[in-house]
Amino acid sequence: AGALERNRPDLASEAYMRLADSIERTSDLTAAIDAFRGGLELCERNGLPVATNVCLMCMSAALFRTGAWDEAAAAARRVLGSPDSDAIAIGGANAIQGLVHVLRGELRRARPLLVAAGAFSRSANFATMEFLSRWGLALHDALSGDNALISLRSRASFTKPLTVVRNMEARAQQQYLGKIKELEDSLNQTQENLKKLQNSKAGVTSSILTAEQQ
Repeated sequence: AGALERNRPDLASEAYMRLADSIERTSDLTAAIDAFRGGLELCERNGLPVATNVCLMCMSAALFRTGAWDEAAAAARRVLGSPDSDAIAIGGANAIQGLVHVLRGELRRARPLLVAAGAFSRSANFATMEFLSRWGLALHDALSGDNALISLRSRASFTKPLTVVRNMEARAQQQYLGKIKELEDSLNQTQENLKKLQNSKAGVTSSILTAEQQ
């Protein structure tokens, strides 16, 4: 609410997504989806297309986890159909839509989406979705019955050193925190400028009153 009062919908949308992500980590997916919907509505109302698509992708992932595959795929398609989606949103949306196709046995439709998900997620250092894309490809190969591919994909996906995955997540988290720091610094500077302006106005008002009393 404070961010909106200061006319900073970007900070408010960031707060919504952080809240929804925190709730999702507790496995309260219904509450997380509600929070993502709130962030999505705020972003759309305030003309924040990039943030809208990131929020939509995150909501798609939460919906997928609940088994609401139709809704998850529909949200992912919206992201992929938007010209304002960044690499994070595109990677995540491809991963979710690809996984839905795999789990429904629609292997031909799944593979290009999962390959694209891996490429976009790597470019954005989005470790979670890169892992999901590899997992989806491993499932794809298992369902297609290609033993050679199953073995190769499994080694790439599941025997990858844990330290490498953690390093990828750390880099992604660092970038995320860096962006938050920039927004907070900008907000603090704006608040400081407003305080100076208010003090200046107070000084002028005091001078006028003193003159009238004299």
